[in-house]
Amino acid sequence: TVVEYASVTCPHCAKFFTESFPSLKKDYIDTGKIKYIYRDLPTPPRELSFAASQLARCVPNNKGMNMIEMLFKNQEAWMSAPDTTLRGYAMLSGMSSADFDACMKNESIYKELNAAVDRASNVYKVESTPTFFVGETKVAGEQYEPLKKAIDKALQ
Repeated sequence: TVVEYASVTCPHCAKFFTESFPSLKKDYIDTGKIKYIYRDLPTPPRELSFAASQLARCVPNNKGMNMIEMLFKNQEAWMSAPDTTLRGYAMLSGMSSADFDACMKNESIYKELNAAVDRASNVYKVESTPTFFVGETKVAGEQYEPLKKAIDKALQ
């Protein structure tokens, strides 16, 4: 199992997702060699990160990772005009304007995200994003090669 802690506002996370994740997916996830788990770890700017992470959790039909992908691929654009862009992304995913508003006010999701931040920091000692855990092995940073080495070692 590979667990990634990432933030949708983190440029290093976006770089990993756009440049390295396709290889990770092709080489390990699609082949069934690993189970991949994405965990939100909202980072500054806090309000933007929480709003975008909340949106990904509200997207219908279990398409949250599709939203995460859109957020990473278009990070600069949505962060420069978050109010209109995030609402637009919600509409593209099948949500109504009222659904979007309700999502942004959902205290339960907000509390889950805060708990995730606390758990990542205090229990797993995650200090930066992206950070990966390959079993018990911690790998920090956007570079694919150290992650690949840790996965290959774990698979042996």
